[in-house]
Amino acid sequence: MKIGFDVSQTGAGKAGCGYYADGLIRALEGLQSGHNVLLYPAFGDLFWDPLCATAAYSTSNPLFERIEAPASFADSQSFWANPGPDFEARIGSPDLVHSNNFFCPRGLRRGRLVYTLHDLSFLVDPSWTTEANRVGCFDGVFGAATRADWIVANSGYSRRHFLEVFPHYPAERTTVIYAGSRYSLDAPAPPRPGRLGALAPEGFWLSVGSLEPRKNQRRLVEAYARSGSRLPLAVAGGKGWLMDDFAKEASPAGVVLAGYASNLRPDCFHRFVGNCRPEVEEVLPLAIFRSPRPKRVPQKIDLFVRIRHGPPVGSPLFQGLSTLRSARKDLSSRLESATGRSGAYPDRASTC
Repeated sequence: MKIGFDVSQTGAGKAGCGYYADGLIRALEGLQSGHNVLLYPAFGDLFWDPLCATAAYSTSNPLFERIEAPASFADSQSFWANPGPDFEARIGSPDLVHSNNFFCPRGLRRGRLVYTLHDLSFLVDPSWTTEANRVGCFDGVFGAATRADWIVANSGYSRRHFLEVFPHYPAERTTVIYAGSRYSLDAPAPPRPGRLGALAPEGFWLSVGSLEPRKNQRRLVEAYARSGSRLPLAVAGGKGWLMDDFAKEASPAGVVLAGYASNLRPDCFHRFVGNCRPEVEEVLPLAIFRSPRPKRVPQKIDLFVRIRHGPPVGSPLFQGLSTLRSARKDLSSRLESATGRSGAYPDRASTC
């Protein structure tokens, strides 16, 4: 079988969607299934990596063939949005195409389509995304609801949300594949990012996530400024959207912006702030409690920030960092008590 696989977001600077696709393709290669795989470094009319020709996932495996990327984003948009009669032949005549970047291709007459569903957050709150992203992502998910042969959701929450919005889609043609960690808890800790070098070990709070409204960094900074904590707060994450003034907002509070970092392993840090969205909340316990040493990660996660439903701006998020620091053992014990209960999740120290 020939499998066409979208690796367009697996290059340098990849974020959640890119890491998910990267994990899938590495796992597929590791299976040694004997199938031929066609790699698409450029895919669709919504996303474009200028370095896709060299930066996207590649391998020396003789069963993996890299399809040449169009010369420019405009060429890519034209090609994928207006498939001609020879479209399937030009993408390698795949038996199956797996889309990972929200784009849903047209023009597949023989090949089957598998679509990765990350989330439908653009429908929850339009202010979380730009209009271009909102329209493009909705167009892709709507296309999947009408053309995809199978939906792979990254969480049960995303799957349920999709079926609520598109109740006509057969539930039996959907499945959930959780995002796995690319780190091994038994492997040596990766080097600490240089921008965090000036901060004392165990002497700061760390929050990780692409800078975008949905990740709620603005509320986090506001709460940190009110907390009076003597420990600095570091925010690591690549540039997202609608956060152009975030540096100006963070500076008066003394927040350290560490920028994009690809090697932050949460269990290597103390006082870790986890920005948990509904689709993440069900995944984290599985990743933590099925690890060989389940106590290592819970002891490092002190605060969970719920994103979807927020209180009034004036209500406390941190509830006092000193309180959280003294409650670390209690939080860890509650996390540990959830071992083995994949459907349950302990109370959080704070929500917003």
